[in-house]
Amino acid sequence: MAETYYCHPCNLSITLPDELDNGVPAEAVRLSRINRNIDAMFVLRMTFGVRLDDAKFIAKHISKPKFRCANCGKNLLEDGITYCPHCSGLNFNW
Repeated sequence: MAETYYCHPCNLSITLPDELDNGVPAEAVRLSRINRNIDAMFVLRMTFGVRLDDAKFIAKHISKPKFRCANCGKNLLEDGITYCPHCSGLNFNW
């Protein structure tokens, strides 16, 4: 079942499709971490059928690098879909 996540700093939420909730989009993560968010968005759209605005949201919230908050850059404590303990930002720490 798809889950909804809310990002406090952005004041936006996203409902992830089941395909993303159960698996890591490795290629999209790799592209996002080398600052190729548009390419990551394309992969999310073509591979997982994610809408454009959701693909943009996901690419923006992928931790860069892993275990660093995509919003404030401070350390994340957990792997996977998590919230930053410092700014409460949503992170896809895949």
